[in-house]
Amino acid sequence: MPAAATPLRRVVIVAVPGAQSLDVTGPLEAFAVSGRIGAAPRPRYQVVVASVGGGVVTCSSGLGLVTVALARLRPTRRDTVVVAGASDVGIRAAIADAALEAWLRR
Repeated sequence: MPAAATPLRRVVIVAVPGAQSLDVTGPLEAFAVSGRIGAAPRPRYQVVVASVGGGVVTCSSGLGLVTVALARLRPTRRDTVVVAGASDVGIRAAIADAALEAWLRR
């Protein structure tokens, strides 16, 4: 009988307006490449880029990132959550965002 497939661990990268693009894409690439290395390459993570409202989030560089709304994601204990760094204005807005804080506390 074949061994049961190990479920993918989910990584949620939270992007806020004014996010530093490397703070989003760096972790995204690191988790994605982990499935392409080793003796038996296989996906290990499901990486999701999310934001409070979903849709396009504009980074400090002007790069637009397509995101999923956090409300569509049900966090689990197995999830890894990364909140991307942002410009000063973006960080201040994120700190004051009650919806973001509520989702992170779940």
